[in-house]
Amino acid sequence: MYLELLAKTLTNSIYEDRLPSASEVEINTLEEVLAELKCDNVSFNISAKELAQILQYTKKSRNVHTFVSERALRNIADCIEAVKASGVQGDVIDCGVLRGGTSIFMAGVLKHHGMDRKLYVADSFQGLPAPSAKESTFAREFWYKYADRLSEYNLSCFASKADVISNFEKYNLISHGVIFLEGWFAETLSSLPVSTQFSLIRIDADWYQSTMDALSHTYPYLSTGGYVIVDDYLLEGCKQAVDEYRSVHDITSPIEIADERNGVVFWQKK
Repeated sequence: MYLELLAKTLTNSIYEDRLPSASEVEINTLEEVLAELKCDNVSFNISAKELAQILQYTKKSRNVHTFVSERALRNIADCIEAVKASGVQGDVIDCGVLRGGTSIFMAGVLKHHGMDRKLYVADSFQGLPAPSAKESTFAREFWYKYADRLSEYNLSCFASKADVISNFEKYNLISHGVIFLEGWFAETLSSLPVSTQFSLIRIDADWYQSTMDALSHTYPYLSTGGYVIVDDYLLEGCKQAVDEYRSVHDITSPIEIADERNGVVFWQKK
């Protein structure tokens, strides 16, 4: 019951049972943006109205601490409970945390089950890095390019470290066992001690290079029987990074689906 209520509170599904509707002002603004892009020979098979409704999910005004679904949060709990039941050793890490909701949920699961494990909260706390050519045209030409102009949406995925700590405190889940790794993954995760051991790695990094950096610097520390959860596997760059890393390192554990609609997948290290 506690974990279910925690998930509903973090996603605010108790009070927000549906996304807000896009306003005429939002639709008109996006019509202008799509027209500008068309002048630059960039076109997407989507109307301004459809795009505006999709973007409601990312609205800064939404009173949520995570944009991750309850189904995906349940998957996190299932993985942590599985490593506990199997005696798999290691701490847990969340790579890409935005407002901190998934990290808070992970802390709640650990506390609920009396698991004395560290929780690493890794993020630049500066928003997303610039996308590379490996990302989709939509990611490069719209999502990242117009993040500042369309400021009512959190396209930059920015939240400060102070914001995340404040959110942890709201749930009384901040402790000495919560370790913040502030900076780009290539810098912070590459400096992990050789004695590091993980039982669960969660990656929500959006882009190819960020996902590859997170995998490259954390997967070698994953215990056998531990789990990797990847958000945004639907995104072109993220999927390419995961598939490439698994291929190069001969990872044959099947990829399982946690939330098909939102592209959340996971696998267990055999």
